[in-house]
Amino acid sequence: PNVQDIVVQHNYKAFGDTNTFIHIFEEYLKKLMVRYNLAIYIKPIFDKNEFWELTKKYEDRIEKLKFELIKPNLANISGSLRKEIKELQSLTNSHKTQLEMNSPEGQNLENINEENGSISGLVEYASEGGGDISFKVKGIKKRVRTAKSMKEFSIDEIEVKGRNLKDIL
Repeated sequence: PNVQDIVVQHNYKAFGDTNTFIHIFEEYLKKLMVRYNLAIYIKPIFDKNEFWELTKKYEDRIEKLKFELIKPNLANISGSLRKEIKELQSLTNSHKTQLEMNSPEGQNLENINEENGSISGLVEYASEGGGDISFKVKGIKKRVRTAKSMKEFSIDEIEVKGRNLKDIL
């Protein structure tokens, strides 16, 4: 009950890109759920350690930092988000909230590290809730994005037991 994950297999015979399947599946579910005033957002989750490695790599060069926060209905990750942001999401009925920080021109953002509790909480929330974090680095034209470093794993063998879907889940 505290986990809402979807695992998508890379199968290039069916789809050239897993995002194609994800988009089709998400649109199908949205049509079913809208009748019940429910919403679904299928976004990749990422390993927060990769974010911290990237910020160390580009330390003193980060000009902009943008968080996309998707409002989950999972209480276990909401604790990492500051009370004010949770309250703002709730009061405004915002399902997707974007928070962007910009350094003064010619300078860089400071204290983008794990010791900064506010930033750390946003990273935790985005990584567990399927949000995205992107940042602009001096000298690099494209934004660096965490959604590009989604969690991947492989399964050598799987055995499913049960006669119907209810037994399996």
